[in-house]
Amino acid sequence: MAAQDNVTSGFSTWSRVKIGLNVGISIVAVLALAAMINYLATRHYKRWYLGEQALTRLSDETKRVLAAVTNEVHITVMFDRNNPLYGPVMGLLKEYRNQCANLVVEHVDYKRDLARAQTLMTRHQLAPTETDLVIIEYGGRARLIRDTELSDYDLTGVLTPSHEIKRIAFKGEALFTTAIGGLLDQRSPRLYYLQGHGEHDLASTETKFGYSRFAQLLAQKNIQALPLWLSGTSDVPEDCQVLMIAGPKGRISQDEVERIGRYLNRGGRLLALLSLVRSGQNDTGLEPLLAAWGVAVGRQFAFDRNNAVVGGGIICTNFSMHPIVKPLRGEAIYVVLARPVDPTTAPGQSADAPRAEPLFATSTEGFTASEISESGVPRSNPVRDRHGTIPLAVAVDKGSIRGVGADKSATRIVVAGESIFLANETILKASGNLGFANLAISWLLDRPTQLAGIPPRPLREFSITLPKTVLWRLTWILVLVMPGVPLVIGLVVWFKRRR
Repeated sequence: MAAQDNVTSGFSTWSRVKIGLNVGISIVAVLALAAMINYLATRHYKRWYLGEQALTRLSDETKRVLAAVTNEVHITVMFDRNNPLYGPVMGLLKEYRNQCANLVVEHVDYKRDLARAQTLMTRHQLAPTETDLVIIEYGGRARLIRDTELSDYDLTGVLTPSHEIKRIAFKGEALFTTAIGGLLDQRSPRLYYLQGHGEHDLASTETKFGYSRFAQLLAQKNIQALPLWLSGTSDVPEDCQVLMIAGPKGRISQDEVERIGRYLNRGGRLLALLSLVRSGQNDTGLEPLLAAWGVAVGRQFAFDRNNAVVGGGIICTNFSMHPIVKPLRGEAIYVVLARPVDPTTAPGQSADAPRAEPLFATSTEGFTASEISESGVPRSNPVRDRHGTIPLAVAVDKGSIRGVGADKSATRIVVAGESIFLANETILKASGNLGFANLAISWLLDRPTQLAGIPPRPLREFSITLPKTVLWRLTWILVLVMPGVPLVIGLVVWFKRRR
């Protein structure tokens, strides 16, 4: 009995208090740790994208545009939920909403919410057949992006018996960000493109030399593109924000060059794309004017042994730190038979002199060739040609303070020794071509918040071709073996337990 009296029948009061304190402290510690983790997470936001979620990953250009949104931007997705683009569109816009709290995203299913859909169609003057589109509204203005614009397609299957058309790329981010950036910029600047000398036509859809894709880029940036003839007594209009001269075939007259010079002297902006292929290896007439602004345009062709492309042309990955091409570092520009374009700014020049800087160039293995054989082989002349890094594009700035936006009286010029690289087919051959066009226009217009060319996100399809015997084996494994093994094991266990 004495031994039994010494046995403790339960916890003492002090033991229960200690256990309670220990549990309480543990709970407080866990809550404090969770609070600290959430505090750090809200200030150091980071997401990882795996698999198909990479379609919704936002580029740095998009983040910069969204950072400039200070008032409410309303985005209406008028889509049928069964549309295959509904998921990618809503997933991407969700990322936009997470990045910018001033975005309001609304989905309207026009098959179910008939009244709301009819209101939108009336307000935006849409035809009854115009469905499956995204409407972005800001400041009383709107941009409409239709589902047919959101994808790139492979049309090679049209000629096959299946007549299959494949969707190969999703262009949602480029279109949405461009639309938002255009709505934020209340200006609608005018770009005049010179005509009358065989220049590229912005209305032409012709593959090799048409510039309709470049015109689409301008429209997305809310820029009006207008043709300009300087023959007779015509002068560059006062409302011309950018003058573009793209690949003239014939020589520009001295009177026209003088009018262009007067335009530059009053703070004009010029995009000159000069091609020896287009001009038949002759000067265009602009060369003396550009030389006065610190740009020497050569009469040779530029080549690069390390970056030559089969079929002609070279790939340029050597970019300077200029704002036009700095975002393109790590990408590439494809050019076809470009001519060298060198900055000639002398050291120690006055502060108000033009400052010319190279934009992109060949590698150190580049060289110039004065002639090309009929088979396309370059011929180098040791007297006139040179080896080494050959600049192919130059930017000129006069009258603005470095690092500060240019005022209206500041002159800006971009000269490239090529024009075909921005034509309909070639502008999409390398990621840097579209980006260069976009950034060059933005720099000439002094639009630092405008995005670089955001390439379409490729859609990848994976297929596995198996022999019929292997397919039959897989069928039996899936239909009989996989369901049968657990069934047999279950029956064995049941019989054993019955015994």
